[in-house]
Amino acid sequence: APDADRDAVADAEVPDAAPPPAFVAVAAGTMHGCAADNRQRAVCWGNPADDRTAAPPGPIVGVSAGTLHSCGLGADAHVVCWGTYPADSTPPPPDGHFLRIRSGDDHTCGLRDDRTLACWGLPGNDGRTVPPPGAFTDLALGSDHACAIAADTGAVRCWGDAGDGRLAAPPDACFAVAAGDKHSCALRTADHHPVCWGKNSQGQSDPPDEPFEAIDAGHDFVCGLRANGSVRCWGRNDSRLDVPAGSFSVLGVGFDHACAIRADGAVRCWGNNGSDRATPPDPAP
Repeated sequence: APDADRDAVADAEVPDAAPPPAFVAVAAGTMHGCAADNRQRAVCWGNPADDRTAAPPGPIVGVSAGTLHSCGLGADAHVVCWGTYPADSTPPPPDGHFLRIRSGDDHTCGLRDDRTLACWGLPGNDGRTVPPPGAFTDLALGSDHACAIAADTGAVRCWGDAGDGRLAAPPDACFAVAAGDKHSCALRTADHHPVCWGKNSQGQSDPPDEPFEAIDAGHDFVCGLRANGSVRCWGRNDSRLDVPAGSFSVLGVGFDHACAIRADGAVRCWGNNGSDRATPPDPAP
């Protein structure tokens, strides 16, 4: 009987321990950043003005960050936003289910679960909140323009302010896209190499000739995530190019700082640290 009892204990299912807290999504805005962890909690840091860092309790699984506002993607695929929009903005956010969200200076766009696009915020006079029809697979927002990848061809389509050629995407089929202040970049499907267009005052549209798996853009710089987890940035040559060593899995680039999630689930940031925008917290217990 004692041996049988020991066998029963050995065969009993032991509940899996809860995974250690780790961030799974990160976004960098103009003077702040936000992240969501594996327990569906959002946290923001940096300049708290206009409540842009006042993340709601959740559950939130994705984040985006603009200038005076932030948005989260709920576990139910609905969007919630916090912070401040200009007084003449369209009401944020629309109802419906979304796959991802991206924020510009004072507007936000989302990719719905049917792959169509919806935008809201300050409409301006350039059509930035009027996305093209059709189905898309990826989405990026700059200061006052946006780009998305067509689901059927992989072509990049951009809309909003056309200054500096920021909407003049090349014909390459791409799988990822990024939008900065007056420039845009994408990763070609054929070889994963970046192609950029628009303003090039700081070399932000002159990418390195190497493959990347993810890409994101700031005001006048761009960062790419390599297959080995390392990050390389190009553009304005100051602290925003001082990427920390290590392996990362998710990348978020803001106005003049950038953040990425390490393999251990911690967020590390670099660039301008005014208002502690490049000093993220550790995952909460």
